Amino acid sequence: MTDPVARAQNAQRLLEDPLFQEAFEALEKNTIAILMASDGPRASDAEWLAVLRLLPRIKGWFIQQAQTGKVELYEREQKERKNG
Repeated sequence: MTDPVARAQNAQRLLEDPLFQEAFEALEKNTIAILMASDGPRASDAEWLAVLRLLPRIKGWFIQQAQTGKVELYEREQKERKNG
């Protein structure tokens, strides 16, 4: 498994990356546009709604990884100060 601090740094870098942000915005806008374009409910609407609900969960996973690593880094620093 990857070091939690390294994971946090990678996750944070992705969250701050303009291309990553643009991709999430584009996916959300396109999904909403597809749902709004229908004249009535379609069988595929449930799938598109699932995509729309999934996007924040994916982004949240990256945020969680970044926060977990920050906690790990803080704990390491405290341990080093105590021992050093």
